[in-house]
Amino acid sequence: MTQTLIAAIDPGLTQASGHHAGFAQVLSDTVLSSGKSVRATIFCHKSFSGASLLAARDSNINFESVFSCQFYRKRDAHATFADSIDRISNLANEYTEVLRQLVDTTTTPVILLFHTLDWLHAAALAKALKRTKVLQQRRFRCLVFLMFGYREEGTTQRLAIRRAVNFRVSFRELLSLDKVDAFASDLEISQQYVKLLDWANRIPIHPCFFFDSKQAHRAVNEKCSTSRQASVLLYIGDAKREKGFCALPEVIRALPSIQGGNIRWVVHFTLHSQDRELNEVASRVRDLCSQASGVELIEEFISDNRLHELMAETGGILLNYSAQHYQYKSSGILWLAGLHNVVVGLMEESWLRREAIRLGINRVYIDKAGPKQILQELVNRIRTAEAEPATPTMADYSQAIFSSFGDWLLQQCRMTSSERC
Repeated sequence: MTQTLIAAIDPGLTQASGHHAGFAQVLSDTVLSSGKSVRATIFCHKSFSGASLLAARDSNINFESVFSCQFYRKRDAHATFADSIDRISNLANEYTEVLRQLVDTTTTPVILLFHTLDWLHAAALAKALKRTKVLQQRRFRCLVFLMFGYREEGTTQRLAIRRAVNFRVSFRELLSLDKVDAFASDLEISQQYVKLLDWANRIPIHPCFFFDSKQAHRAVNEKCSTSRQASVLLYIGDAKREKGFCALPEVIRALPSIQGGNIRWVVHFTLHSQDRELNEVASRVRDLCSQASGVELIEEFISDNRLHELMAETGGILLNYSAQHYQYKSSGILWLAGLHNVVVGLMEESWLRREAIRLGINRVYIDKAGPKQILQELVNRIRTAEAEPATPTMADYSQAIFSSFGDWLLQQCRMTSSERC
């Protein structure tokens, strides 16, 4: 059998946290389950040094730290093309080097995979693909995952129009190239791009790649369900303002007043930023967790398997995310909670609410309540969730999101191998 190479080109992988690291774990597990039919290389940023944390346990997956460009910059969101010429050119040059390396050093089918692209990255990638003409070779195919939308809450009309134009020009050029296949991360993103690009056909949804559903099912089967209702996640993931991290000390202080039996409270976060406020909040969170009864603090990157085990033990999770910031932005943690049938506390006027309704995720709304009321309502809903389950309003969409990403990706590899060689 011809072995397919998955070349995941990810300049945004700079540290062992967040969805970039999560994708690397899922890709590693996919390769390990492929029976040697697939191997993978992740081309990441030069600052990344966490390969050992991502369970790269097999010689079929490799990390190459090659990128120097800063992948994320806040001012890129509403910049003009004229302002971004140098940024686009520099990233296009680095993409070009990777593509030429793949042309020169491989002979088997290759899937070029790009899972996180803003408009600027799309513009740079289109330039590199045209420059190298790599897709003219039969054995190459390019998969582009559409995660970022052009819609943002809280911006002026002028900036919103500029951002929409940037997306339209960049992605129309990229997705018009032969053998570039686009997949959207969620329904609203798919609808946004169809409208933006004036496409007649829908853009298909890829399964969530923040985790693989097969591992979730194994975790649930291996854990005793009797402890599930007694565990609540107060925070999980990178420490960020928009995810409610700065409000976490107040939430922890409210714990002694919550009624509902012997509850195990869990706080997980990672912090790589030098931001003064976030570090001060992190220090307070550590102190409060050490003094509080029944609170477990996890302050490290956790593996995909451990994440599923944690969710399998959890009855509820507090997602105190900014409604404005997440008006059109997706959340892998919400999908993870939905996969494990965890009750979620979330803001009502946000993408999280709309997605929770589509997927049938049991939820309580926290917009107008203080920490004590929020936590009490969450605990109360956990007690009744099994007897009052929510149902998805879009069953086919739920199936698409919660299918095994690994199985889906291996199917893409088989298609590439059979069609290109």
